[in-house]
Amino acid sequence: MTRFARLAADGCPSHAALALALAAEFHDADEDAAETALASLRADMESLRDRPARDQLTGAGELTGARVAARVRPGRLEDLLLDRVLATGTGDPVCWAIICAHGAQEAGIPLGIVADTDEHVLVAHRDLAAPLVVEPLAPTRPIAADRLPAGELSWRCSHQVALMLLDRIIARAQRAGRHGDAIRAAQLRLELPLDEPTIAALRDDADAIAAKLN
Repeated sequence: MTRFARLAADGCPSHAALALALAAEFHDADEDAAETALASLRADMESLRDRPARDQLTGAGELTGARVAARVRPGRLEDLLLDRVLATGTGDPVCWAIICAHGAQEAGIPLGIVADTDEHVLVAHRDLAAPLVVEPLAPTRPIAADRLPAGELSWRCSHQVALMLLDRIIARAQRAGRHGDAIRAAQLRLELPLDEPTIAALRDDADAIAAKLN
């Protein structure tokens, strides 16, 4: 059993821990450097601990956004691997949401990840009565959730966020002809503690992806 599988089966690990274990399934991940970068962000966010909730949300988004070197490159699988995103400053919005929420949580600030039915990923504060969210890639100010163009937002645990990452890895790997990575990602989805109908559908999908290689 891989570390990703062990973490996925052991309660609900942190978003960053599961995402780093996922990255290690696809390359020789520099987890020490990633942990150092996450610790640095946590230290920066500690200054927000005694601020009002809205300021905490805004500040966490701004501190995360300051580490973004470039917008996402849609075709690159590496932009979904958390250690590479932390090293290069370029990555998918899902990874930046993980980085933002993890840094805040480690600093004692109750942020979490939310997404709509189209899997538009954002960060929200659990203590705010108003449904306000930030986009870590463009954290100018909190957005009222009811002003977003997509559907209703819901909180996402680390397993659900890992599933989003794996879905995106599969799509990019298939477009790039990286069939081995697509198959591996499809197999890893089956390690997540999802309901039986979802697992059955993902198993059928994994078989279909594998069949394309044969």
